[in-house]
Amino acid sequence: MAVELAEFLRKKFSNLVKEAEENDPSGLLLNSRFQSIIKDCTTKMTISSSTASVNREFLYDLIDALSECRVFAYQHKAALNKRLLLFNLFAEWRFTRKMKTRLSGIQDKFTSLDVGIDSNPPRFFPLERQTYRPHNASEIKGLDEQANTIEQLLLRRTEFTAIGIVGMGGAGKTALAQKVFTSPVVRGSFEPMIWVCLSETLINKQEDLRVNVVKYILEALEDDVDELTSDLGIVELLGRLNSKLLDKRYLIVLDDVWHINEWYADLGFRLPEGGRIGDQFSHGLPKKSGGVVIVTSRLEQVARKMVGGKYLVRLKSPLSNDICWDVFTDSVKEDRIVNDGHHILEKMREEIIRKCGGLPLAAKTLAKIIPLQIPDLESNRFLREFCIPDHILVPDKNVETNLHMPKCPVLVFIGGSPEEKLLDTFRSLLNKNQVFNFNLSEDNEVLPKIYENLKKLKLDGDGFASEIQKRLRIIIVGGDVNAKYLLGTICDLRLPESPSIVTTCLGSENHIPISFGWEKHYLNADSQSVTSFLDEVMKAKKIKTDSWHIIGRMQVNRPIASPVPQTDLQNKESGSGFHQRFWNYFSMGTEAQRWRAAAFSSSWTIGKIANVRIMKWDQDLEDLTIRQSIRSIVCCNLPGSPAALNPRGVPNVKKKQDRDLTPSYIDDGLLEVIGFEDGTLKGHGIRLAQVRRIIFKFEKGSVEHVKMKIDGEELKQSLPKDGVFQIEISRSNQVNMLATSDCQAKSIRDYNTYGDDGTEEDTE
Repeated sequence: MAVELAEFLRKKFSNLVKEAEENDPSGLLLNSRFQSIIKDCTTKMTISSSTASVNREFLYDLIDALSECRVFAYQHKAALNKRLLLFNLFAEWRFTRKMKTRLSGIQDKFTSLDVGIDSNPPRFFPLERQTYRPHNASEIKGLDEQANTIEQLLLRRTEFTAIGIVGMGGAGKTALAQKVFTSPVVRGSFEPMIWVCLSETLINKQEDLRVNVVKYILEALEDDVDELTSDLGIVELLGRLNSKLLDKRYLIVLDDVWHINEWYADLGFRLPEGGRIGDQFSHGLPKKSGGVVIVTSRLEQVARKMVGGKYLVRLKSPLSNDICWDVFTDSVKEDRIVNDGHHILEKMREEIIRKCGGLPLAAKTLAKIIPLQIPDLESNRFLREFCIPDHILVPDKNVETNLHMPKCPVLVFIGGSPEEKLLDTFRSLLNKNQVFNFNLSEDNEVLPKIYENLKKLKLDGDGFASEIQKRLRIIIVGGDVNAKYLLGTICDLRLPESPSIVTTCLGSENHIPISFGWEKHYLNADSQSVTSFLDEVMKAKKIKTDSWHIIGRMQVNRPIASPVPQTDLQNKESGSGFHQRFWNYFSMGTEAQRWRAAAFSSSWTIGKIANVRIMKWDQDLEDLTIRQSIRSIVCCNLPGSPAALNPRGVPNVKKKQDRDLTPSYIDDGLLEVIGFEDGTLKGHGIRLAQVRRIIFKFEKGSVEHVKMKIDGEELKQSLPKDGVFQIEISRSNQVNMLATSDCQAKSIRDYNTYGDDGTEEDTE
């Protein structure tokens, strides 16, 4: 279908240029430029399955430009009649200059297209002007006054009458003839009624035009032309036509006459009494019974030669805006490509009316083109709701005029593999300056710089920047390690309100997206996948989640219940310890790479090598009793786990009371502590406690090193031979995450939504 549509548009453009020349050879602005483009379309453009879409867009632009030229020429000519010569010459110069620039751009675009030859070119269908006869006159909008004048003339006269309807292409000549032809009053007064389209594209060029036309009329009169007239010449055919129409009040419409032809000149000519029928078309039309012929033509000299100057109807005044819109919507409804009340069409109403220029054919042409563009128009309008202007992203950039406030402005950070194609797709759909490569060091500091620029703009009174910050959403495409890094950067900014964040799957460790329902939204590098994902981002709901500090260091002498000092938090990495944040989980005692072999000797368990102390709620620290069989521990904040299972379990009522456990939420300030008896993390494990704070203390010489994983990042911490090393976890703050309808995580704010059935799922 794409190939046929592109070929249709190519032929449509060529015929529209020809039509404009026929109407007024000197009136088409930039005619030579259009002829040059037609030559390129004919000799250089190869429409194939691989080039159809780009050629289609090129031809859309051409037809639109040509329509503008024709409408301007029509309006300009009318204005010249008012003798505003100097002003209108300036208007023509300005329009021509603007259109030359536009056509140059279109030609440059065509030159850059890949127009390679297809080894299997498709069969093209011809572009034909098809005369549509509506079932009733009410379907034709406007032209009521002209139609009524013609009807009264037809009904009043009892002699043969020839009427001409003339006007520029698209002015409504055929529509006016149809309105008269289908009028109930006219149909009740004339019989037979015959419609003949004389458009050049419908004429069989291998057969005599005269024979073709007369045969067509005889066929309409139910004469077996092939059998009875196969050997008859034009004189015999006209004689047969005359006898068929004799004593009948007939109505014949000759629609879209292009050329001056002596054969059908002077249709009102009367044969003298006893005169012999010759080879002129008028000889086949009896004149005594009140027959009527209506001729439509773009060229007044053609119509005048056929019908004379007495009954010549000139269509000059453009249709009103309302009628033009009705013609457009009726044509849209007829084609059934989109609903005539489509919201995109309604938003484009003023633009469509302006492009119609009061011409019915322009309205019908736009009705065939614009609905086909709606998917692209919808996509562009949709993507505008995510785009951030450059002055927000680039310091000291000039503010654009007519800024559009996006509903869902986003910053996109992409890491992992394969990221290049995905980067290109996001950058092609959005502002390239709002999409960043996580793997480039210069992009790692971009977020603080953007927020610094937002702060500066807000201080300067930029309300647009303030609203962008309120609506901002951050997309993190990559593994949990990428997400952990960027979430940490956001927390370090110490914003009054965190932006809404979505993390999505790309890479091997993707447990954070699973918790918020994004595992079903895996991103491919194609535009459709990215657009669909952005739609989900816009619809996603905001949900708060806790973040947690984890710090490993040699034990220091300070009150054990006091919070972690800021100086320690700022010292994120050192040879003797570490400090990080996590949002999903911290695990210890399991091989970080394969999650199978234990980090300790097979005889060592967590209870043997570490003393574990916890703080429940806001109480004092207390020892956590750990069964000797527990060899791995996971401190979990989100429903996802390293094994991509929910490890928490739901203890029965008795165990829940004994352990002082509550339902699991991601924003209640409590961390789930789960124990596993082996290194595979299979099953649900044993739900040991819910804590606000937990400390693992390793006595000297208990083990050489401990292996850990923090939101997908592997750590191997050597333990000192002398002294005590401790790992301490405490609550940091909260960030806003975005969740889909498949979100597994539960918020304490939705407490009534989530119940606890009290069933036993604990492996203990």
